[in-house]
Amino acid sequence: MVSAIIMASGQGTNADHILKWASAHPKLISIKAVLCDKQKAGVFEVATRHQTPAYLIDPKNFESIKILIQQLRPDWVFLAGYMRMLPLEFLKLFYDQLYQVYRAVNVHPSLLPQYPGVNSYQRAFYDGCLKTGVTMHLVDEGLDTGPILLQDSFELKDKFKTLHELIEYGKSVEHQLYAQVLESIVLNKWPQMLPKKGDQL
Repeated sequence: MVSAIIMASGQGTNADHILKWASAHPKLISIKAVLCDKQKAGVFEVATRHQTPAYLIDPKNFESIKILIQQLRPDWVFLAGYMRMLPLEFLKLFYDQLYQVYRAVNVHPSLLPQYPGVNSYQRAFYDGCLKTGVTMHLVDEGLDTGPILLQDSFELKDKFKTLHELIEYGKSVEHQLYAQVLESIVLNKWPQMLPKKGDQL
């Protein structure tokens, strides 16, 4: 049984998808809680709907977060629109000694290393890119620089009339890829997704 927490800052569309997936696989995964740094974020309603504990956290107060993590004892942290970089002292709580990575997963709306950071769909759309996509990666100390687990690309140019259409389509791809990574984690197949030594991230 894998245990995990979700961290989010916004409406919680990816958090909702993760919780639905977990509900469908109760013998494989347990989501201990949702952690959010925004008091009025929609993800709190999502957590309530799924009967999952939710906590408002202060990123500046690491000690309180550390105590909470030690109480929950999750194996993994799943980022679902969490709009802050995780500090190294937090990541160390999820360090995997065997594979020398942090057990922290993020979904990013671009084909990394292109468009790291915020507003990735917007930048790709207004730059007139031929294609964009979604990346699932493990988190490290950098900005969207961790080991890539999975990517999927899709045509962008002339396919979407508006940015809203692109974002909505991108979200559906995010959900599909997150589900694939969740499955690989609960079946302990995720190490096979890690880049081989010498591969360029």
